[in-house]
Amino acid sequence: MKRLLLLFLLVAISCTSKAYIVPDSVLAKYNAPKIPYDKVRCLIKYLFSQDYSDSSFNAKALDLLVYFRKQQDEKGTDHVQLLIAQQMANTGSYVTSLQMAFPILEKFTAQQDSIGILQSYITIITAYSNAKNHAEAAAYNKKSIPFIVNPHQLGYAHTNLATTYAEAGMTDSGLVYAQQALNIFTGYRDTRGISVALSIIAQNYIARGDHAVALPFLVNSLTYARSSDIDNDELSLIYNVTAEAYLGTRQFDSVLHYARLASHLATITYNRQQLLLSYKHLYTCFDETKAKDSANKYFRLATSIRDSLYSMEKAGSMQAISFKEQLNRQEAEFQKQKAEEERQQNIQYVLLGLCIISFCILFLLLSRSIITNVKMIEIFGVMALLIVFEFMNLLLHPFLESITHHSPPLMLLALVAIAALLVPLHHRLEKWATTKLVEKNKAIRLAQAKKTIEKLGNEKI
Repeated sequence: MKRLLLLFLLVAISCTSKAYIVPDSVLAKYNAPKIPYDKVRCLIKYLFSQDYSDSSFNAKALDLLVYFRKQQDEKGTDHVQLLIAQQMANTGSYVTSLQMAFPILEKFTAQQDSIGILQSYITIITAYSNAKNHAEAAAYNKKSIPFIVNPHQLGYAHTNLATTYAEAGMTDSGLVYAQQALNIFTGYRDTRGISVALSIIAQNYIARGDHAVALPFLVNSLTYARSSDIDNDELSLIYNVTAEAYLGTRQFDSVLHYARLASHLATITYNRQQLLLSYKHLYTCFDETKAKDSANKYFRLATSIRDSLYSMEKAGSMQAISFKEQLNRQEAEFQKQKAEEERQQNIQYVLLGLCIISFCILFLLLSRSIITNVKMIEIFGVMALLIVFEFMNLLLHPFLESITHHSPPLMLLALVAIAALLVPLHHRLEKWATTKLVEKNKAIRLAQAKKTIEKLGNEKI
């Protein structure tokens, strides 16, 4: 039995010793900050090190999940799952993203974890925004604002709201939030933020058809952009908004200029959305100026980009389904491993209890000075029987499940068979222990009687 138990434990340990590697540099950065938000930023930087289509994202995310679960870091696990949900939102799996994010939001809300709540809202907003559900995106954007501490992040939350309202055609609300964002960025002299806010004000005016009103804001936006560290994607967006404003005022030379600038930057960053928008402006402009060949050229390019975007979204959805299945398998494996660890721990507790009971029985049987009631031995014997039965149940449970295929009647029959083997053995041991105990008690009483007689005899003399 000892060899069998040792073999079992060795097999169990070997099954759970698979190594998942997360770079030490990432773990050092994650464990170093005392501020929770810095930990989250460390995870974001690691997982989204290249772009949202990073092919290594799935592998890195799964490795991080395994690491945090092994470390019993529940918050780390939840934040990685939120980033996985955000990746799914960016690849077109909006429903799956929301299904993952909402339960985590509930957990963070119950824990009153403001950082976790904010990150949950960001994921939910991303899913609704990409799915063009403007009402829900705006609602959750508003809910997120009270949890924002960083003023720059607050400014960008307002620009997101303004953009959402512009796309939804609710330009009055869009202009209010865009102006609030502009005020925030101006107060902190954030030229990049100012440039973005001005372009979104213009975007709202364009959405209401006031293209001429939008143009001065765009001129100022480009002026601030040139003196800031604005990235190419944001600048490409501003160029496209500017081209759209000039298209509305029928200044076609300016449309061509800014649309070409936008397409150039979008080609560098491989931003298909902005590239599609710039091609659309170009073929519309050439169509208006009767340049049919150029219009056809850019229309074909736009169609090609649109087809490419559809293919990417479809491939992203398929990849998300596959990734979700991987997550489910990992979760099942984690739960199985956790149950196995608990079972091994229970076996250790049962063995400890059995050793204590056995020691008490042997002590009572072998003690030469203590007279013990037979009932006490019977009680200890029943306790020992129950502990042995539980030990056998824990030890044989996986084997019984495999041969009975989780059938309750067969499992019950197997447990009854084990009990039927243990009960007769218990009765024999109990009878032997009782006999030994009676003999011991008689010997103790006889010895005490002899001592009493000897003492009385000595007193008479």
